[in-house]
Amino acid sequence: MIKKYRPNVLAVVTKDDKILIQHNPRFDHWQLPQGGIDAGETAEQAVIREASEELGVDAKFLSIKHQLEQTHRYDWPDHTLKKDYYKKEGYIGQEQTIFILNFNGTDSDFHLEKSHEADQIKWVNKDELKKVIHPRRHGSLDIILKHI
Repeated sequence: MIKKYRPNVLAVVTKDDKILIQHNPRFDHWQLPQGGIDAGETAEQAVIREASEELGVDAKFLSIKHQLEQTHRYDWPDHTLKKDYYKKEGYIGQEQTIFILNFNGTDSDFHLEKSHEADQIKWVNKDELKKVIHPRRHGSLDIILKHI
């Protein structure tokens, strides 16, 4: 059986040498914005949409700085694999395309009340990422930290 990975994007939102992270209340941990690529959507379109949705910010404040060449592929834990959607699609994990984004707004442009994925955001230094991002998310961080 061929292993199938869900196409996914991950956004490293930056401004003034800081990186924006979000607190995901569903998992009660800090992470970078990420999400699936919809049918008919490019990875570039998906990363702007996902960052905009998850951070409650208008897409006009986000722009792609660059896409990393290396992707991050990982298998899901058993409890995720049991969800009907993933079983139906045959996915066993995700393959993330990683983008570095520029944010050209102010903190008042974020409206977390519009987000279903984040209840808090904060700007951190590159050196703080591994301390605050949940260890489950460190695989992508290892790739990101080589490039920022």
